[in-house]
Amino acid sequence: MPPAVPLVSERPPRRARYLIPLGTPRRGEVLAALAVVAALAGVLLAPVTLLLLVAFCTTSKISRWRPLWLAVPACCGAVWLLAAGPGTAAAAFGAATRSVAAVFSRLLPDPPVLASLPGAEIHGLAGQFPVALIVAAAAAAFAWWVRWLHTDEWDVPAIRPGLVNFCRRRLTTASVRSGNILTRDGACLGVDRVTGGPAALSWHDAGGGVLVTGAAQAAVLASGWQLVHAAIRRRKPVIVVDLAGSQELPGWLAAVCSATAAPLQVFGEARYLPGLRPADDELAILRASPPGRWLGPGQNGAAPITLAEVVRRRMVVLFSLDRRRYGRAAEVIAGLVAADIAAVYTALGRKGVAPEGVCWFTECDGVDAEALASLIAPGTQPGLATVLATGVPGTAARLAGQVQAGVFHRLADRDLAAGLAALTGTRLIPVARVLSPAAEIDAAPPGPAVPLGTAPVPVVPAEELCGLGDGEFVMVTGLTAPPVTTAPQCQAIAAPVPAQAQAPAGAPGHGPAQIRAWAERPARALAPPGRRA
Repeated sequence: MPPAVPLVSERPPRRARYLIPLGTPRRGEVLAALAVVAALAGVLLAPVTLLLLVAFCTTSKISRWRPLWLAVPACCGAVWLLAAGPGTAAAAFGAATRSVAAVFSRLLPDPPVLASLPGAEIHGLAGQFPVALIVAAAAAAFAWWVRWLHTDEWDVPAIRPGLVNFCRRRLTTASVRSGNILTRDGACLGVDRVTGGPAALSWHDAGGGVLVTGAAQAAVLASGWQLVHAAIRRRKPVIVVDLAGSQELPGWLAAVCSATAAPLQVFGEARYLPGLRPADDELAILRASPPGRWLGPGQNGAAPITLAEVVRRRMVVLFSLDRRRYGRAAEVIAGLVAADIAAVYTALGRKGVAPEGVCWFTECDGVDAEALASLIAPGTQPGLATVLATGVPGTAARLAGQVQAGVFHRLADRDLAAGLAALTGTRLIPVARVLSPAAEIDAAPPGPAVPLGTAPVPVVPAEELCGLGDGEFVMVTGLTAPPVTTAPQCQAIAAPVPAQAQAPAGAPGHGPAQIRAWAERPARALAPPGRRA
């Protein structure tokens, strides 16, 4: 797996800057005096504004919301100001200032008048609110900017998702759970918790190969299935090679194909005619295995599975090859299918045809590495989205340097986690935060692309990859065609599988595990625009 090496000079982390430089003489005394003057001016001249400013600044610091939330009170103040009239609101805001000024003007000839100061301030406080909301929101935004300016980039507290993010996340979750997994140019695998929007993978990024890996086989299978589910609803040709031996997968495929009227062929119910002849040693393995009996031309008038016909008719084909049951023979057939897919798509490309489709290997360990590499080589199969799933660390490490995108669930292997973390991109932080003082002295000098005094670290560290929770994953795109884009906090959301249609009584030639492709309304995603399916 190649390390992530920056090809261009990276921007150094932003250091703290101060409006009054740190070396200014008597800087502390000056700031203290300015703070006292500002506080006294606020108490005497604009008490409502001061109270609102304290409330806004406290809310911003505790909640860690983006300063954009301050637009809400500012807009409320603007509406209130327009409703009361700008002239009336401005006069009410200045009434307290005039009352306080009148008290101080009579202070020297009549000192007891100072006792009337609280009454002068309280008079007309309610009228200050329209302007005070706007001024306090602007002052709180300025205070937030000053805190940001005075803080090093690596010490800035992480922004906490706010109400908009929460609502968007809930809407996205509900949408996916209702079956809306199709995006404009790809498929939705879940929700991005940073933005609250869908964690979507485009078909363009998937065209360079997608690695799905993790320690939990169920999570890996769910992400691959989500892509295949979306592809079937788009009526793309889909080829599924199931070496993991999933018990639910045949039923899922039959149900989705029934809902979309997509033809389905299952290896074992129909024979497979490979486009390529296996090697002699592989042929001997196949002849001695049960799956080998299902290779060759069709019998008794039944059409065999040919991948060229699958692509032409936009069919779905399932190769159920449980490696635990069939051993090496299952891996050989999977390698034949991979090589056959590459040959079919290459031949169509030479004819000027730009075919599309999805092939999904539920487990890649043991499959011919050259055959898999031919499916994900850059520029060879642009319309084919190859989804390679594996839970074996060595296989995942080998494929990670060849694919365009990756979906990483919780990892148990520390070495694999370190390798995949390097692919998530890098960010620069001070060397002191990475190394101990003794190690910092002996550390090698930074490269030409790394500013002095900084060190690159992964955007998603290996510890975070090993500490992901149930259903959490990290999605990375642009691995072979930068720029690299990383979604570090994603939550998988499973879309419902439609109920499988039942075959009419007496329908010939359709077994219980085969597709029922008669009168069935299309899925919602396939309905014409403006109509609900």
